[in-house]
Amino acid sequence: PGLVAAAYAVDDDAIGEKWRLERAVQQDESHARVVINGVSDRLCTAVVARVCGEVNEQYDPLVLGVDVQEVPGLGLDCYCRRTVQLSCEWCGVEGGKDAARKSLAPYLRDLSEKERTPSFLTHAARRLWHEKEDAVSGAVLAASSFLGSDAWFKARPKGTAVVASKALEANLYVCDYLGDVYPPYRWLEKLASTQAVRRLALGQQYADAVPPPEAFHNIALERPQQDPLGYALLWVDAGGRNASFASSLSHDCDGNVATSVRVDAEGNLGVALHTTRPIKAGEELAFDYAACTSSEREWREAICLCGAPSCRGSFVELVAADELQQCLKRAHNPLDAVALLLRACLPSQSTDYTKTLEQHGFKRAFFDCIDDHTPPVWLERYVAELISFLEFERGQLPYALLRYYGRDKEGENGSAAAVRARLVLEQRVQSLACAVSVARRVQRLTRETGEPLRMASSEEAAAVLRQRLLKLAVFAQRCSDLKLREALRSAHVPENATRRTCRDAMLACRTALLAYAADAPPPVAEEKKTKRLKTEDDPGLRLRQSALCAADALLLAAHTHTFVKVSRRGTATAPGVEVIRDDVGKFPCKSCDTKAPLYSDAVRTQPQDVLRVQERTYGPLAEVEALIRWHDADALADPDLGAGLLAVKDLRGCALLPDAADILEACRGGYDATLQRQLADALEDPVRRNRPWPDDVSRCFFPATIVDEWWGAPSLDAALESCAAAVLDVVKTLRNVTGSLESEIESAASSPTTQSEDPGDGALADALPDKPPSRWVACDLCEKWRRVPWHASIEIDENTSFKCADQVQWGVVPDEASCDIPEPSFGEDDVVFDCSSLPDAAIVEGAKVDARCGQTGCWFDARVISVERNDEGKAVKVGLHFVGWHKKFDEVYELPRDSEKLAPHRTFSSHNPTAKRIARGQAAVPSKQKKRKRSSGGATRKAAPSVTQGTRRRPAK
Repeated sequence: PGLVAAAYAVDDDAIGEKWRLERAVQQDESHARVVINGVSDRLCTAVVARVCGEVNEQYDPLVLGVDVQEVPGLGLDCYCRRTVQLSCEWCGVEGGKDAARKSLAPYLRDLSEKERTPSFLTHAARRLWHEKEDAVSGAVLAASSFLGSDAWFKARPKGTAVVASKALEANLYVCDYLGDVYPPYRWLEKLASTQAVRRLALGQQYADAVPPPEAFHNIALERPQQDPLGYALLWVDAGGRNASFASSLSHDCDGNVATSVRVDAEGNLGVALHTTRPIKAGEELAFDYAACTSSEREWREAICLCGAPSCRGSFVELVAADELQQCLKRAHNPLDAVALLLRACLPSQSTDYTKTLEQHGFKRAFFDCIDDHTPPVWLERYVAELISFLEFERGQLPYALLRYYGRDKEGENGSAAAVRARLVLEQRVQSLACAVSVARRVQRLTRETGEPLRMASSEEAAAVLRQRLLKLAVFAQRCSDLKLREALRSAHVPENATRRTCRDAMLACRTALLAYAADAPPPVAEEKKTKRLKTEDDPGLRLRQSALCAADALLLAAHTHTFVKVSRRGTATAPGVEVIRDDVGKFPCKSCDTKAPLYSDAVRTQPQDVLRVQERTYGPLAEVEALIRWHDADALADPDLGAGLLAVKDLRGCALLPDAADILEACRGGYDATLQRQLADALEDPVRRNRPWPDDVSRCFFPATIVDEWWGAPSLDAALESCAAAVLDVVKTLRNVTGSLESEIESAASSPTTQSEDPGDGALADALPDKPPSRWVACDLCEKWRRVPWHASIEIDENTSFKCADQVQWGVVPDEASCDIPEPSFGEDDVVFDCSSLPDAAIVEGAKVDARCGQTGCWFDARVISVERNDEGKAVKVGLHFVGWHKKFDEVYELPRDSEKLAPHRTFSSHNPTAKRIARGQAAVPSKQKKRKRSSGGATRKAAPSVTQGTRRRPAK
């Protein structure tokens, strides 16, 4: 029993120390400042809660009308408070920084209770000046006379306020925040039902445009981590009849009241309010709401009227702000959530996730399994994967905020960065609890707890490709254009066609479609991009542009390796929620549709009357969309959750493949070389490829919002395999099709990193958590390297025996598990980080090895020119000469210190020609030299025969 300051407590200093040690770039004074501020704030709140629990043994609440009283409240916005401060500085009066809310505002509130007075601070200043010649009042009057208006000193009404009738001591228990208690899923059902009724009463477009009425009467009740059932979330709504005067307390950025979780002797939970400092008689009681929102409109309308010097301007925190979303946008896109969810749904024998959940207090209560036996294992594993991102964001967001503020303001903003980062963490945890609660709600309503995602086998993947080709064949039969019908002839494949056969058919069909669209008009010039020619009047042009778009859709499908089956739970309906008219809005309303279905009923009813009992319907994809959008509380409260709209919006292109048949059927056109370059740029950027495609490109590729049951895309393969070879192959093909200039390709390839459109991405590039690497194994027969799928459980070492036919156990069809299949490409962005060490017996003079240059950091083939050995005969110093380089670049490697810089010959040196060209000062991409015309009498030189290199062998990557 007692008070708990923070129900969800994490070791901030340990997380900060972890990321400081792993990232050397963070080792500066800002690290110490942020950690100290975070730890001190956490300890201060814990000490205050403990002292309050020791002082108040009985927890007797204050009595309304005796100890406190409710009065009409008056507040000061930032502009009024700042005007008073500037007035005092102008007149040379000290203490004007906090004088507005400590003296003028309370005096004006007392005057308004006794007589009808204007709501201007100048009225209170005149009374105070005549009574005791207050210096602050004199400064306000002088500034008002100079400005010629009292409008600069206007006080704003803020509803009902609670003031102390007598002096109150510090650490005094005030009361409990009472109201109706909702579990997260039921609270979200109430919000969704209210929004649905708003659309019926105001009209669809007006309900989304007109802000809802202010109803900030809810507070989060968190079950402490120390509870035997673990951390959990509840919502207390004080808008009903069970509320106390606690819901009338106003917000203050520097309040004199704090909230804590109170646990009584019987284990019951409650939100307790207690004072943090002595309060004088007549002083207003207020606390920091610490509320969050992802709506910028709500954030702008929530104007704070506390008048404190540290006022933030709004009494809600916009967690969707760019500076607070840096880590989320950079390290956890919707595609990353799909990849994590798919990994969690695959069978695994590892139980490491249980330690992570236990460390953060996520037990049975968090998974809403108080009455059930155990939660689904895949859901526990998914939450454990998300916890790693929460720790990363908690460790990196303060530094990102300091970079956002600027190094010159680190001293004054160090505490603000720590507080805002902590607030974001709490909001993330609450949103995650809501998402898990919604998922469990859908499971109970549908009585299905299986994995929502399942990876397709090779036969199922081939069936998906055959189905897409079949749709093209059906479209070709109905098409009246004979040339297009001829181009789609390759879409006919047998029913038992393998995946490789379907891929070849798609590429052949794409070639034919490109030939069909070759006579399309050239792209619009740069100066005419804003005034593109409309294609509605030219059906032939629209059809050719759609053929070009369909050709690129086939290219993406042919380069997709992993397909995911999405389990549709079926439509489920939850019990209805009573929605009163006050929750909908004020009627009659000018900004609404008078012909809306419930508009007439809303006009006739009273504010507290029940307007409608609205049920919430969960769509077939409600569980998947809730788990993918776990960080967005507004999406969880959307009435259309599960209909597929959120999935199309978040995953179009990066996890959802466009359908070539649908593109040709819609025949929208508008796809040209400009949009094709935009698509190539988006796929080439390692950050942008994990995000939805640009709107202009998506409109051409996704004419309908229907979500297929099979997901997959080359970007998803890159996120799962940690290898972007397939995506880069697509980009290379698109670049060749668009016919870009060689100079543009060289400038793009010579840049060390591709710049993303988000300016905050570069600041976090060095701090991102490492993704699991791709693994490779060599065949014992053909010596070709095969990439091990990310889902295969195989231990690879030097003694691993592997043949290409063994790929069948990974799900590869027997036709493709053969030594005749070419070796997969090794991506330029892949980095070999582990290999078999160079044996000592191979280090002899004249031997060839691979060595990493100390000046360029690139691997080159080298020749051993000198060896120095110790008494035991082992090499301790090795002199190397890089083949093709001047002898002044020779280096000496000391062993075993530099053993990681040496590898067997042809391990790495043949894989990075681009890096070697850059190291030599040449262009990243060799330019094609024009052939000179020779005279008829000139001698011709015979080309020298090319030397065939030895068999290339690569270690595990």
